[in-house]
Amino acid sequence: IGERGQPAAGVMVSLENTLDGTVTDSAGNFLLPTTETGPQVLVVGGGGIYEESRTPLTILPGTTPPRLDVV
Repeated sequence: IGERGQPAAGVMVSLENTLDGTVTDSAGNFLLPTTETGPQVLVVGGGGIYEESRTPLTILPGTTPPRLDVV
């Protein structure tokens, strides 16, 4: 969500230390395909547009798409 509470379009979203990444759509939603499981760090923002945030999470195996639990 942007500074004024509006959806943040075009924001980078990735898993730290992987090649898995995407950008948010016009509604601020994203789909991040990955084969990674276990503890990960979700990186959102950066690129000089939004302040970067890092969120630890766990990707549970055996779910399609993987379910993300924020730790």
